[in-house]
Amino acid sequence: MKESTLWDHLKPELSARGKFQKVSDRFTPGVPDVLGCSLSRGYAFELKQVKGVRILKMKFRPGQLDWLCDWNKSGGKSWIISSMGQEVFVHRWEFGRMLEEGMTEDRLRESAELVFVKSRMTTWEVFVEDLLDL
Repeated sequence: MKESTLWDHLKPELSARGKFQKVSDRFTPGVPDVLGCSLSRGYAFELKQVKGVRILKMKFRPGQLDWLCDWNKSGGKSWIISSMGQEVFVHRWEFGRMLEEGMTEDRLRESAELVFVKSRMTTWEVFVEDLLDL
């Protein structure tokens, strides 16, 4: 699913648990897609769509991974949230370079802190709860 669609699913559930804002500033290098706070913890989310067939990749703009690193060092939580079809993967920011270079589908799943498959039996509410518990 596209990044905008992923945000449309996450926004109401995140808003119910804290203050989260989509950042749409193309002029400030590195700022992640979503910044927010819940229960006194700061979060930075970089939203991505997985591309590829055998080797899956995603692109980062200059400074994005550095920004997530700095946020994490300052005590916040930094996550890369990517989607491929109906699956959503949550990776620590440290996996950004490997995600950019590409990996197999098995490695993508194994390296994720959280894997969510949207179906009739699953809800975005449960995904967001699990995400904020990481």
